Parts: sequence; structure tokens; C-alpha cells
Amino acid sequence: MDILGSPIEISDSDQTVNRICKLKLHYWRKGILFLDVLAMIFCISSFITPRWVEQGKTENFWRGSLMKCGGCNGKFEGASYKQISEWSCGDMDGYCETFDGLYKAGIAVLLIQSMFLLLLVVGIYIIVCELVNKHYENKLVFVTTLITPLCEIIALITWILTSGAKMNNECYSNATNMEKAHNVCATHGPILMIMSILMSICATILFIFIRPATKKAFKNKIIPVDDR
Repeated sequence: MDILGSPIEISDSDQTVNRICKLKLHYWRKGILFLDVLAMIFCISSFITPRWVEQGKTENFWRGSLMKCGGCNGKFEGASYKQISEWSCGDMDGYCETFDGLYKAGIAVLLIQSMFLLLLVVGIYIIVCELVNKHYENKLVFVTTLITPLCEIIALITWILTSGAKMNNECYSNATNMEKAHNVCATHGPILMIMSILMSICATILFIFIRPATKKAFKNKIIPVDDR
């Protein structure tokens, strides 16, 4: 059973409807599809970028991705945040606390962003169906559309609060005292998440904006005009 409800097949009829209006609705859907795809690209890019956080300067500088320290030196080089946290506890409690926070933040982002990507796929499926003249009118569709950007917002806020990352120059001071945690700077990863959020919010706003016209069009058996 289709959880989105049964699609309504639309026949080619009602030639009295204004052609320009049908074209506009068709292109609005394409715009939403474009924004959803962009949101997905930014989200996936945030997963794979090697630059999420950095800390220190000169010889004490290090840089890491979402889950591991690819820009660390010595035995920490290429190690996961979980490994570094375990190695540091007891000897360097500051590093232990810092990397434990980064590890927990990374896990949270992976879980919540996976849900975000799943919801994006559902949203893209709905729009593609409407482009090929099938309409889903279901409360679940509306709820899914609203919570999609919310997932990414929650992921970003959770990461910031859990990792303790900052957006200022305090995180570039040399971390010479290993007994206390030091601020880390958020870099490319969070910025990509913000871009993904913006694209998803824009797509959601457009989806809600054209929904009344979409319902009316399919109720009157209006189909989008092929733009070929």
C-alpha cells in the first residue's frame, strides 16, 4: 500500500484553461525540484568534506572532518574522534573532552541528516509524480514537506551545542594546556549545512505557495503543458 495515498491519474482535457497559467505551475514544480536537488547536494557535500572543524595555530594547528581528524599530527593523524578521545582520557583531559564532544556531535548529525535525506527523496518523488500528472493529496505529504528543513536545522543546532564549536578567533589560540577543553572553529561542513537548510526552506515555501493552485488544477483535471 502506498503510504502517500493513491495517485489520481489525470487525462488530457479542459482545453479552455489558460495555457500560460498551466506553464507557470509546471515551472514552479521544476523550481521546487531544482531546490530539493541542491539541498541534497549540499547535504551530501557536508558529509564528505574534510573540513568541519579546526583549532590552534602554527605547530599546534589541526583540522578535522565530521568524524575524524584528517589534519592532525603524530598518532592522531587520520584517527577518529572516538579513538582520540579514548587515547587522551586520563593524560590529556582537555583533548578527551573536546574530541568526545566532536564524536557525539558527528553521530547526531549522521543520524538526523540521514532522516533529512530520506525526506528529501520523498519530496522529490512527490514533485516528479506531479510533473507526470499524478497528484498526491494527503496530510502526510504536507507534514513531510514541513519537517524536512526542520530536520537539518535540528542537526545543525545539535552539532553546535554538542561540539562546542565557535565562529570566532578564540579557537585559533594555541592549545598548550591539555587539562581543559579548548574552543574549536566551525568551517566548511556547517556552512554547507546552512546552504542545505536555505535550499530546503525555499523549496518548502514554494511547495506550500503553489499547493492551492495544484489542488485546483488537478481537481479540474488540468495537466501541465509539455515544455518541449
